[in-house]
Amino acid sequence: MIEFVYFDVGGVALIDFSKTNKWDELRDNLSLDDEGIAMLETFFDTASDRACRGLVDVDEFLKELAPHITRSLPDGFSLLKDFVDRFEKNETMQSVVDTVSKKYRYGLLTNMYSRMLDEIHRQKLLPEAQWEVVVDSSVVHLIKPESQIFELATERAGVDPRHILFIDNTQRHLDAAQKLGWQTLLYDPSDPATSSQLILSAVA
Repeated sequence: MIEFVYFDVGGVALIDFSKTNKWDELRDNLSLDDEGIAMLETFFDTASDRACRGLVDVDEFLKELAPHITRSLPDGFSLLKDFVDRFEKNETMQSVVDTVSKKYRYGLLTNMYSRMLDEIHRQKLLPEAQWEVVVDSSVVHLIKPESQIFELATERAGVDPRHILFIDNTQRHLDAAQKLGWQTLLYDPSDPATSSQLILSAVA
């Protein structure tokens, strides 16, 4: 039995860098020297969790990266906005959310950099919806797959964890949710049409 549905944002509710070449495009657009490429990769390998906790701002990191950028960036350039500018609407998701909203309560549970979700909303990249609960890692300072963020999300949903369906594109996040008794569905962002149909079947 399902009573509440949580959607991940990047790679589910919208198309982000998952299973795309958008990361390479961003790196190439910055025209980094070799040291800059290493800095960028190290940052997102080792500091991304801190950024998703809201402890590091990606535009502050841009200042450190600036000496290694070999092209002139526009005034006011924002690395955060450059990320979001590369995201795309998941055109298959509106019908999913519309269907879910008729039968269940629903919300977002996402690992997100500070200010990123605001920019996503500003660019209207998410399906039109009244998200009842939003658990943004950069706001609550907890990240998936930590058990604490799922415990908080369970509390905010206000239902038995066994009655929560969680849709995410990362298996380790789903594994963590399953340990609390949640139902889960793995979303493949490289095939959104098929994945969205799987959600519709699960909530039918």
